[in-house]
Amino acid sequence: MMKISIIIVNYNKKDLLRSCLQSIDNIQYDDFDVIVVDNGSTDGSIELMKEKYTKHILIDMGYNSSFCIANNFGIRKAFEGGSDAVVLLNNDTEVEPQFLTALADSVNIEEKISMIASKVLLMGQKDIIDSTGIFITPDGLAKNKNMDKLASSAIKPEAVFCPAGAAALYTRELLEDIEEDGNFLDEKYAFYFEELDLGWRARLRGWKCMYAPDAVVYHLKNATSGAYSEFIAFHTNRNIFYNIIKNYP
Repeated sequence: MMKISIIIVNYNKKDLLRSCLQSIDNIQYDDFDVIVVDNGSTDGSIELMKEKYTKHILIDMGYNSSFCIANNFGIRKAFEGGSDAVVLLNNDTEVEPQFLTALADSVNIEEKISMIASKVLLMGQKDIIDSTGIFITPDGLAKNKNMDKLASSAIKPEAVFCPAGAAALYTRELLEDIEEDGNFLDEKYAFYFEELDLGWRARLRGWKCMYAPDAVVYHLKNATSGAYSEFIAFHTNRNIFYNIIKNYP
């Protein structure tokens, strides 16, 4: 059984973090830990961790370092603790008890299947798909596979380009292979499409991704980043072009 670290980046979302951790408490998997990387929250998130969730590892960044930098800190901590894989999990998610087992069972190192995409369903409509992984369109954009379809329409494992960022497993072998300048996520992305860049780098080095239909996650979409804004518009549009320039043949 592989040891897995679940890494959650949090910034001023105490209530979402609490709900996410409560669902993790029900996970049926023997060898895993949880690393919460807090980006300088002032809403009581740190106090919540220190009072209610002392069994989990807390990294207090002390400032809003960005999603990528915080995850890189979490991944390094996981590897220091001997983890064989990490799951990058949004704080606006809740997971089913078999979530980790389904992810771990889908890994096949010999076949280089070392990225696993979860079945991400909408929190408010649990029969509707948010994502079953990412696919690439001819114009270089990335889209969520099966988005807005019924959950019952995606019940079989299948190869996908890479996982969506809300809930993704990566093995240590893959991450150490695609590491750039000591980082796993490219910190120049900061926010948005960082999982697409990671997926591209992995695919270009021969790694593969599988969708695990029994790894069920519920996602409260845009709860972390908020409604569409100039901030989101800037980072998404910039990073779309950055990804094409950086990774396309």
